[in-house]
Amino acid sequence: MSSASIVDDFEPRSPVAGLEDPEDPEIDSEDEYYNVSQEILHDEINPSRPPSPAPSLHDEADEPIDEEEDSAPVSPFVLRTRRLRAVLDDLPDEEVVTKLSRVLDVLDENGLDVALFLETLCWGRECAVQNPRIRYARTAFTCSDELPLILKRCLKPPRWNSSMRKKRAKGGRAVLPSVVVEACLDMMHDEMREIGPLLTTETATDVRASTLTGFTFVELHKSMLQRAPTLVAIMNGLYKNDPSPMITVTAVSQLMYQHNRRFNLLQKTFAVYFKFKGLSAKGFDVLHALGLTMGHTWISDAVRRMSKMSSAELADLVTKHPWILTYDNVVILFKVFSQRLDNLQKLNSGTAATVYFNPKAKPLPPSANAELKARRAGNLNNPMTGAELWKLMGDSEKQLRPFYIHTLLDFLLNSAEFDLGKYPFADHQLLMPLERLNGLPTGSTSFRVEWLKQLRLMDSAITKDIGPNRVLFFLGDQLTLSRIRGLFHRRAGDDNSFDRLDYLVPVFGWLHFTMTVANSLHEQYLGRAKGEGLMACFNLLNRRGLHKTSTEGPFHAHLNEFLHHVAEAHFREIWRTTAEDSGHKIEDLSSLTPAQLEAMAEKAYRERQQAEQGRRGCRKGLTQARLWTTLARHRLPPLPSCSASSERSSSASENMNVRAGDGRLQEQTGHVPHVRNIA
Repeated sequence: MSSASIVDDFEPRSPVAGLEDPEDPEIDSEDEYYNVSQEILHDEINPSRPPSPAPSLHDEADEPIDEEEDSAPVSPFVLRTRRLRAVLDDLPDEEVVTKLSRVLDVLDENGLDVALFLETLCWGRECAVQNPRIRYARTAFTCSDELPLILKRCLKPPRWNSSMRKKRAKGGRAVLPSVVVEACLDMMHDEMREIGPLLTTETATDVRASTLTGFTFVELHKSMLQRAPTLVAIMNGLYKNDPSPMITVTAVSQLMYQHNRRFNLLQKTFAVYFKFKGLSAKGFDVLHALGLTMGHTWISDAVRRMSKMSSAELADLVTKHPWILTYDNVVILFKVFSQRLDNLQKLNSGTAATVYFNPKAKPLPPSANAELKARRAGNLNNPMTGAELWKLMGDSEKQLRPFYIHTLLDFLLNSAEFDLGKYPFADHQLLMPLERLNGLPTGSTSFRVEWLKQLRLMDSAITKDIGPNRVLFFLGDQLTLSRIRGLFHRRAGDDNSFDRLDYLVPVFGWLHFTMTVANSLHEQYLGRAKGEGLMACFNLLNRRGLHKTSTEGPFHAHLNEFLHHVAEAHFREIWRTTAEDSGHKIEDLSSLTPAQLEAMAEKAYRERQQAEQGRRGCRKGLTQARLWTTLARHRLPPLPSCSASSERSSSASENMNVRAGDGRLQEQTGHVPHVRNIA
């Protein structure tokens, strides 16, 4: 039987009846509020509480409410109150006042007022708790829709006449806020116990990558909102604008950390982040006092544990996947806050290595080591000749020629005059990037042994297997490569393959190679400020800090950018002269098809190649200083000398204005320096 059918059996109270109301139905206990049958409502039953196998929710204050109660049907008590409310709303105001006056008169006759009546009704006396009729009235009152409205009006009484300038009635604002605050605190303390597991970490796994990076602020905010809706709602309600999940989660985590030091997920994550960002010990002390991070002692121990875990993981991976090792020199500054004779600040040098894994790479066959030794032995007896080198250069030129042509096209397509956005053939196949060619496979003895020790490969059984059966790749700079090759020569007569380094394959370091090439170009083409060369370009473009080579700071990055600027000026001048030879202007090249542009790029490349070959014979017999001047003249744009007029120098400076955003040169006046050869 539904709740609605139960309520229909009641006869509503007459609005004009006297004080004698029909007898209220008796409820055995408030726990049976949602389980009221028709017999209970109409029959007289024993009001004593029957034994129940389940404990009462009112007896267990900390027990959470079952989800079934949230979806339970509306109680007949609430429905009865709603029906009475509907009858009351239809009455005129005079009759409502009359009814209220009668109730107040009855309270006065019985020595009660509204406050005493409600206080006694709501569990104020033991007799009121046990009486069935009072218990029924109390349940209907506390579960009614009107109770929240009553509390809200007591906190903030409404103004029935908005035109009145009188102050709002004070209501219960003097006494209710403290009660509301106490209730909210109790509720939020219960919710904080619910979100505790979200922020708890275990010492065995607290510094693993899965723990430190296995959450997001948005996901954590959603989980907190589900487990602690009141706490998160209050935090979000204090924002001036839209709530920030990051700030809310951080603030809640600070409160949780203050309650229990085990709730430290965010504190440990922030501590690891700030540690590797260089935060000092004093900074950790401040943030730890604010509840944002763990203390400096914890992070120092955590770094040691992370190092051990990483080393163990690394040693396990080198036995499962192909790997290569690269290392370089490092300089480490050990700072001391209070220096003493036995505790001084010092600067130490060392090496730092990185091991790269590729789980998808195909492992080398067992015969790779033997094939490597056979190839090395064969090359020692059959060195490469000049003819073979010349043939290799020719073969590589055939493979690289399409990339040279495409590079020439790129300089044209990216120029402001061409306007690639309006070019109708911008998506043509000839203008698309080419497929990459197959790339190359990507210290001292004490360093080599130390790395093998850290990789746990120095065990005698493992070294016996490495020497004849394994191939290991070491990547480094030119110094590392030369030292390893020197070790090959010095230890070629050792007794076993491991000591002879037969397993080792040194791989050239291309990063240092590009830096060396940049330094070489700087040394060869520096020139003079009043002549031709890079120094004149430095002064013309006002590029400071490039006149002398340096190994510190951003020198190589700035030099590399400058060389690209100069090279782009050369290539754009090549396109200008090529377009003029064909009877076009560089602005008109956008009307040509991709095939015609490719043909022009082929022609320009062929002409520059022939001009370069013709000049090679002219350089024989020149002194080094004369050779540098010749190379600079052939490869660099002629620049105005210092003896030229200031107007000419100013004009040239405007013609080579560097656009720092994308590293290209733009001509503001439509003129570029006259260049005849590729840099």
